[in-house]
Amino acid sequence: LVTNASDLKAGDQVVIAAKDYNYALSTTQNNNNRGQAAITKSGDNITFGSDVQILTLEAGTKSSTFGLNTGSGYLYASSSSGNQLKTQATNNDNGSWSISISSGTATITASGTNTRNTMQYNQSSSLFACYSSASQKALAIYKKVCAEETDCNKFAFSADLNTTYECNINDNLTLTVDAQYDSKASNNITYQWYS
Repeated sequence: LVTNASDLKAGDQVVIAAKDYNYALSTTQNNNNRGQAAITKSGDNITFGSDVQILTLEAGTKSSTFGLNTGSGYLYASSSSGNQLKTQATNNDNGSWSISISSGTATITASGTNTRNTMQYNQSSSLFACYSSASQKALAIYKKVCAEETDCNKFAFSADLNTTYECNINDNLTLTVDAQYDSKASNNITYQWYS
């Protein structure tokens, strides 16, 4: 659970969830909104299935904003007349979101000209959309981190080029990189060790 917006940076992978409900933004893009997907909360952590949308934060088009990359496009507040949350292929101001967090409640607001720009969870309709004010249910943001030092001592991942993988440990980390990545200089793999 992210409790301070300053802990968010470009490259982070996040999940947007309803603060007081066991649902998160779904991978399902409806005509005018995003569906909900079930999550399990345990303290400040969540677990979930493949139907939950993992978003990658990118620099937005305006200062101190983020683009929310779905992997196939960018979430954006798409209307001033309807409560719409859609996905577009390239980003713009309506898909550049300011994020503030207070007491675990995340306020996520698009910075473009469309005035229905506050992302919220609509519990009665089981969806996520954008509204002209915080009139629906509050949101929370969860960030992917290495949960335990022992988890970092032995782990595997499928390399995603131009992505940084961090793990803060004291010692005993073994890293094996598949030859298909390591042997190609064009991949520019850099290993950085933290302790």
